[in-house]
Amino acid sequence: MSKISKDDFNLHEREQELRQLIAWSADHQKDWNRICNPESCDITAEYVAGLVEELYHQKLLTVLYLVINMNWTNREVEWAIERTEKECLAEIPAATLIDRFRHNLKAISGKENRGCAGV
Repeated sequence: MSKISKDDFNLHEREQELRQLIAWSADHQKDWNRICNPESCDITAEYVAGLVEELYHQKLLTVLYLVINMNWTNREVEWAIERTEKECLAEIPAATLIDRFRHNLKAISGKENRGCAGV
């Protein structure tokens, strides 16, 4: 496994992603509140799948990674994470890992629904 160095990060790209995140969170306040407070409702695999799709298309990959890890306690999301880890090697591009995770989430969610159960 290769080590990550400071040369691997483009500061301009990070700043751009932060600006995109600020704009996205202002336009998607309910989603942002659920990301910041995952314990506030029973978040379904369908919701996580839809949110991952939205974040992926907006190129908000840092928050996408956060959403994945914050929801690992959801049995179906955990299954998608485990399946993706088994399918992928550490040396493949992050985009491929994200594509595989999105595929695995769709397989278990079966829907494009982005609702939060109980809300």
